[in-house]
Amino acid sequence: MDKGNYYDRRKKFDNDSYRSNAGNEYAKNKIKKTSQTKLKTAFIGAIDRFEESFGHLWGHGLDYSELSSEQKRWREVWINCRDNVLDNGNDQLRSLLKEIEGYNITKNRYHVDIPVN
Repeated sequence: MDKGNYYDRRKKFDNDSYRSNAGNEYAKNKIKKTSQTKLKTAFIGAIDRFEESFGHLWGHGLDYSELSSEQKRWREVWINCRDNVLDNGNDQLRSLLKEIEGYNITKNRYHVDIPVN
């Protein structure tokens, strides 16, 4: 057996394995970042829709000193609700990111067969 050939093949295998592992980590980090962005957009977007639709109840956009007593009461209710939604969303996000860590993720690359006549 030619030792040079064996070592060259082994070196290529190690490099391919390293590239594959680095690619897998890249794919995992990419899916984590994408998931994080989409989940945050979902729960923050929902909060925004509530503020658009019901914000008049608590004087959304007004300074606290300009609010009526009824609006102040509703603002306290809204702040509590909003904090609960954000806390729950962030808890779920952390749980998702932790769960993703338990998976091996690879990105499927494009594969095209070009028929030659």
